Formats: sequence, C-alpha cells, structure tokens
Amino acid sequence: GWLVPRARHAQVGATILSRVKRAPIAILLAVLVLAASSCGGGGGSKQLTASEFETQVGDVLQPLQQTTLPNLVAIAASDRQRAVTALKNGEAKLQDASSQLSSMKPPADAVDPTQRLADGISHISDEVTAVRKDAEQGDFGQLVRFKLNLASDPAVAEIQAAVRDLINLGYDIAGSGP
Repeated sequence: GWLVPRARHAQVGATILSRVKRAPIAILLAVLVLAASSCGGGGGSKQLTASEFETQVGDVLQPLQQTTLPNLVAIAASDRQRAVTALKNGEAKLQDASSQLSSMKPPADAVDPTQRLADGISHISDEVTAVRKDAEQGDFGQLVRFKLNLASDPAVAEIQAAVRDLINLGYDIAGSGP
C-alpha cells in the first residue's frame, strides 16, 4: 500500500496510485470516507509498548489506506449532496485518525515519526475540508484537483517518509487486520 509499504499491499497501493490520476471525484472522496470511518486505536495515559504501538498505528493506518482514501478518490460531482456527505465522512475519519496518532504515547524513538504521520494526515484532512466547502457551493474544481494531485501531495510524501522511518526503526505497523 502507499501508507503502509508491505509486500502484500504493494500491488493494491500501486493500483490506487495509478488510478488516483484518472479517478472520478466520487472515487477519491469515497476512499477518504471509508478509511476514516473504520479507524481504531487511540492513546492512553502511559507510554505504549512497542507491540501496543504497532497494533494501534496499524489499526489507524490500515483503514485509511484500504478504504478512506480510495473512497475519497471515488467521489463524483454528479450528485452534489452525496459528494458533500462523502467529503464530510472522509474529513471526519481523517481528523479522527490524526487525533488518535497525536494522542498516542509511543516509545521514545517513535515520537517524531508518529507526530509527522499525524501532521500529514491532518494536512490531507484540511484539504478535504476546503474541497467540501467548495462542493457545498456547487464548485467541484478543487475536488478534481485534489483527486488528480493526491498521489504527489507533499503530505502524502511526509506520511510515506514517517512510515518508512518507523519500519526502519523495526516497527511492524501493518495493523491487526487481515
């Protein structure tokens, strides 16, 4: 995948990235909505063990990668209300994921990459908010640009770099799912 680079997700991620450039607005929005809706994990009052951290980060990132972002890319402008609803859902899921990551107490070596992950996801959420506001006014130009540029977005590059850093530190953040 493109958020969590793992061999079993590599083909899916490449497919998502190749389709992002030509995907209709509805697809992009649907992707973000779905990924955000199924986020799990969260913080605690004490520092997480490496194992707890891996599970929680994976549980936040997997749904973003597998459903939320693909759903956002899938959003179509043909039904304004449906598009706005999908954008709101994606926006909420991204904000929730960012909050969960920000509130975690990761092992000391993972603090910086985890915050960079949260910041990157928060930036994408802010972009979706701007797209939603335009869509509510019937302007879908920003949605089209968002979908076309998501794969090359600097926030996505930051998320990828933070994930690579965590993997290089020895964390398996694929999540507890299948």
